[in-house]
Amino acid sequence: MKSNNNDVVPDLLNEVPTAFMGLTQAEMISLGAKCIGISCSTMGFIGILIGNTVVISLLLGVGVVLGALSLVGIAKMTASSKAGTPYGYKAQKAKVYGVLARLGLRKTKGIHQTRLWSHKKTKY
Repeated sequence: MKSNNNDVVPDLLNEVPTAFMGLTQAEMISLGAKCIGISCSTMGFIGILIGNTVVISLLLGVGVVLGALSLVGIAKMTASSKAGTPYGYKAQKAKVYGVLARLGLRKTKGIHQTRLWSHKKTKY
């Protein structure tokens, strides 16, 4: 009978392994895209206001570096809010709260307004 050396190693250590500071790879990619995108667009806008193409390219490079540096701080804040919860808890909570808000059973924290549009003339 052939012995399998993988019997000692469990199948899955984590459902989704963490990449950095307790965040998964998908969460890090989405945070990185947001941080770098916002900082590059801000620096690019400043470079366009200055009007020199060399300055625009330099400021876009600075935007990439600032976005990567801000990623560490934002990852730390996100990881601290996510600590102690199981995988997928925040996403599931957001889905449930969204459904409850659409049904009118829960108020949203953000600004949210829905109205029915009527083509009838009113008194006012």
